[in-house]
Amino acid sequence: MFRKYGWVIAVFIVAMFAWGAFSAEQASGADANEYVGDNEKKCGMCHKDQVAAWKKWPMAKTWDTLQASKDKKDSCIPCHVTGFGKPGGFVSIEKTPKLVNVQCEACHGPAKDHLAAPLNDVEKKRNTMTKPTEANCKTCHNKDSPHYKEFKYADAVKALADHKPKPKK
Repeated sequence: MFRKYGWVIAVFIVAMFAWGAFSAEQASGADANEYVGDNEKKCGMCHKDQVAAWKKWPMAKTWDTLQASKDKKDSCIPCHVTGFGKPGGFVSIEKTPKLVNVQCEACHGPAKDHLAAPLNDVEKKRNTMTKPTEANCKTCHNKDSPHYKEFKYADAVKALADHKPKPKK
């Protein structure tokens, strides 16, 4: 009977070892994209116009706005920083000061892989960033926010038109 099913058992054992190695690699964070922070400087190297537009928006000043608020709470922090509660994201002002405010990575995801992609590999550059969605915006722009104002995604997208990369001529 072992001869008949031995190869099945052997394949199963090899598959379990391979799955365990893959899981350990994922758990260790190997090959995981990471937040880099200081997006004004790092993203601004290539995306000057977008960073200049961002600097005019309230998102560029969310940390200061929170600190100045008389009713600030720890529960407010996730919507005033980048990557809170995510691997490599904001932990505290002391440990991760480069992740304060709602920076590029808050909407577009961690940028380590994007920054590492070759400049001439447009497809890889594009594929290493997340396209913001309505659901992403509504993690903060929702009725649970103490300062909620009606949020319409379509209007927000129009307002951010100056943020979109301009076609190359």
